[in-house]
Amino acid sequence: MGLKQLTLQDKNDAPLLTLPAFDLVVDDIEVFSQKAALKSIKVESPELHVTRNRDGSLNLASLIAQSKTEKAPQPKTDEKPFGYQVGEIAVDQGKVIFADRGPERPFEKQLENIHIDVKGLANESGKKATTEISFRTNAEEEFKHSGALQLTPLLAEGNIELKSLQLKGLRPYYESVLGVEIAEGLLDLATRFAIVKDGDKPLQTKLDDLSAGLRSLQLNVPNERQPLWRSPLLAIKDTTVDVEKKSIVIGSIEGHDGNGLIQRNPDGSINFARIIKTQAGPSEAKKPDQGETAEWAIQMKHAALDGFRIVFEDRMLASPARMTISALSARIENASNAKNSRAKATIQAAINNKGRIRLAGTLGTRPVAGRFNLVTQGIEVGHVFKLGTKYSKAMGATFLDDKGAEIPLIMGCYGIGVNRIVAAAVEAGHDDNGILWPLPLAPYEALIIPLQPQNEGVMQVAVTAAHEAGLARRTPRWESRRSSSTTNGPGSTSAAAR
Repeated sequence: MGLKQLTLQDKNDAPLLTLPAFDLVVDDIEVFSQKAALKSIKVESPELHVTRNRDGSLNLASLIAQSKTEKAPQPKTDEKPFGYQVGEIAVDQGKVIFADRGPERPFEKQLENIHIDVKGLANESGKKATTEISFRTNAEEEFKHSGALQLTPLLAEGNIELKSLQLKGLRPYYESVLGVEIAEGLLDLATRFAIVKDGDKPLQTKLDDLSAGLRSLQLNVPNERQPLWRSPLLAIKDTTVDVEKKSIVIGSIEGHDGNGLIQRNPDGSINFARIIKTQAGPSEAKKPDQGETAEWAIQMKHAALDGFRIVFEDRMLASPARMTISALSARIENASNAKNSRAKATIQAAINNKGRIRLAGTLGTRPVAGRFNLVTQGIEVGHVFKLGTKYSKAMGATFLDDKGAEIPLIMGCYGIGVNRIVAAAVEAGHDDNGILWPLPLAPYEALIIPLQPQNEGVMQVAVTAAHEAGLARRTPRWESRRSSSTTNGPGSTSAAAR
């Protein structure tokens, strides 16, 4: 049995389906045995138009007449259902034109060169058919699937491969949530999957060996010239997703050579805070139903980031400051959103291409907390700010040049970070036993502690040490073990030299 040049339209004459060629080959039909065997179903170059309207309805619903009367429930019987099997279902050179009018900005996509090949499909219990599906889009994206399909009970499993999905094309779906624009970004994904629906049991969906790569990502903030973030590659490997258990286990996350820009604006806000748009307040937000299950459990076994560079600009200061964090690398082990869990983390970077900083310790997300050991080297303690003529013009501060013309002063200033001086001093002066304070920063030049104030011999040594310290033009400090106080010289308390 065959059909040629079938065309279907909706009531507004908009195209729904064009079917140039449809062939059906029947092998055997047994009416009394309630069995049918079809040898093949072949469809050549079909074109299907699918449109989701603003109200959420689909245009294809017009193909089915809606009954106005309620159907009476069918009583359950032990009667054997009608059995069927199809040797082969083949669709070649298919095309789907999809349009979604639901988002504020309509979304359109064309699926081209659709190929579907199903062999051995039947509703016999436990009978599996082999499936192959592939197509390309008008944006040069590719989709491939190979696996198995079982109708009774329902089971679909196999492999899925997605190449070069353009994230910027998904803007109609993310722009209501994200405050940034995905200017570039290609997603590659490969995974094994299994979907099972057995009777009244909940639908089970699981992804295994999931690997994904995000290539050439660039995030832009509207009305800003510099990108917020750029990254050539971010890879996720060996990941498992269990939808029923709400569990995600990420084997590893790897990335390199990313570039970011962090800005503190004059009002104190941070540009990265604009990534997620502000949602409704607590009074407006939807309250979870009592029947809702627990939140997703997310675990990450390993993360390795290398060669990242972040520029920090502080525009809140009268004279904007800029700091560059380069050669940034991070290693994170066994991270989780479980309550009170702690991941091991090591982070190191170069500061302004001179100093280095290293953090090693633990990090948690519930609550957000970290405990790190800090090591710094070559940290900059002073900085020169080039003010130019910004303030001299405002104040009318000028000088006369050799021609008698008034020229605004070219201004500059320098600052020294008091807090960073201490860190730099510790870096420059320490040994295996601890800090060796330089004299200008030391709380005292010499410390004499009387360990046995009742011993006159010890006291004599302490007094001698105090005098020698004084002759060397150092101010000795005395610590009384009796009163737990510190004085500027020997008093009634005996001391031992240190």
